[in-house]
Amino acid sequence: MDAHPDKRATEAVALGLRAEELAAGLDAWTGGWFSRALAGEAGIGHSSWQLAQRPGMGITLNP
Repeated sequence: MDAHPDKRATEAVALGLRAEELAAGLDAWTGGWFSRALAGEAGIGHSSWQLAQRPGMGITLNP
């Protein structure tokens, strides 16, 4: 096993965790709306925007 993990992989994990923390904060602030929007149960109020979650990439807003 390599004693020196890939720096980009380590950063990707850290950024993924930070994205999850931010999503949890937004969910708490919006009373659960954010997680419902991610699950597709609620619209986000503007038809030209979609929420997307990509594996390893965190949460992004796609116009």
